[in-house]
Amino acid sequence: MSWFEFLASDIPMDDLENARALRLSVGEAVKRGLNAPDTVLRAADIESPEAFLWFEKREDLYEIEIKEMLPFMRTNGKDVFPVVDLLHFSSLNWEYTDERARQLIEYVRTHLEKAGVVELWGYWAGMDTDRSKSRRREIRVDALTPEYLASVCIESPYDYDCIVILP
Repeated sequence: MSWFEFLASDIPMDDLENARALRLSVGEAVKRGLNAPDTVLRAADIESPEAFLWFEKREDLYEIEIKEMLPFMRTNGKDVFPVVDLLHFSSLNWEYTDERARQLIEYVRTHLEKAGVVELWGYWAGMDTDRSKSRRREIRVDALTPEYLASVCIESPYDYDCIVILP
């Protein structure tokens, strides 16, 4: 099983790229210190752009990234993600910090200027998908704070499945 977080909404969400990710050719990555086996260097087109995703620091890997995704994936005929009433989904890749929480709140606030709802789901892929068993919390975006996200996402991540965020 894998822990997965995603956003759902009634309208499509904008993608948000990890601003610290650099897309480099093999040659550029080697100049920055990549220590790759000769077999990789010989097999790759050294100057082909975007061969590597490069981060200056390990913690940069965990900056917020939001990307549109397909609504549901199925494994052995069962939904991997819970059944959600909304039609638009985006993966949320991040590791909590107060600053990233503020960025996520601002992203949601901006989205809610044109949307009716955003749901933040934390989910163990492969677990029961019976929506009636989902633990949902509801909050208005004006009440959403980094402290609230920390209390839910860090201090008690297994006590919720979904945070419903309203305008």
